Amino acid sequence: MVREHWVYNNVARIPYRCNTIGQGINEACSCAVNLNLSSFAEDGINMKGNVTCSTTWNFQSAFFFSGTIITTIGYGNIVPSNETSRAFCIIYALVGIPLFAIMFSGLGEVISNFLSKLSSHVDKLDTKPWIKNFLIYFIFGLFGFTLFCCIPAAIFSIVEKWPYTVSLYFTVITLTTIGFGDYVIGENPDIDYIPLYRIMVYLWMLFGFAFMATFVQFTSERLRQRAKSRKDRRRQKKVHQIKTETTPEDSSNLTEQEGISFMVFLFWC
Repeated sequence: MVREHWVYNNVARIPYRCNTIGQGINEACSCAVNLNLSSFAEDGINMKGNVTCSTTWNFQSAFFFSGTIITTIGYGNIVPSNETSRAFCIIYALVGIPLFAIMFSGLGEVISNFLSKLSSHVDKLDTKPWIKNFLIYFIFGLFGFTLFCCIPAAIFSIVEKWPYTVSLYFTVITLTTIGFGDYVIGENPDIDYIPLYRIMVYLWMLFGFAFMATFVQFTSERLRQRAKSRKDRRRQKKVHQIKTETTPEDSSNLTEQEGISFMVFLFWC
């Protein structure tokens, strides 16, 4: 890939840097003739030996590709290459995504039960509501972020030989289903991956997705309940103000005024 990039910048783009097409072709030909191993070596590119590319559609790659479809990540590093595979991909996505959602809800229920127990213990504390919400979000969020982002990022950094910041970036982009595709696991030809590497990564993705969805749903539910409780308190406050403004003296005066008005009405009649 590095060699292709070097050739693209130094040879293929020569016609675009020249004034005429003929001048570009002549310069490209002369450059191609003068290229040798020493010129690549000066740029730090080793041209010795052959580069062996691994097969794209092996079982691990196909398994990982099918997982990125039903999880709606879609990295884009592996795509169908013919009409038949594209047609099957459409059918597989329409059927697989709803089935994955059913399985996904089961995993989310397990995590939701754990979160409910945590919230019940925190709600028993004698403190302000916003402090309770902060403790729940901080404890559960820190636990989930460490378990599903920080620890996997350290593993990816070791296996893929990425900087830790890049690995952490990959975990967050993956679990949020953004999936840019600029970094994908298992794509380095210089690394001898174990056969179950991508399968284990896919299992991490499943539990990570379940955690992210449960945390987002729980957060939205807590915010909705808090907004509802605020609305109820405001309504009760308004009712209390109305009751306190209408005193017994005001009601008696109102009754006397109504009686006088009624007597005047009878007199004129």
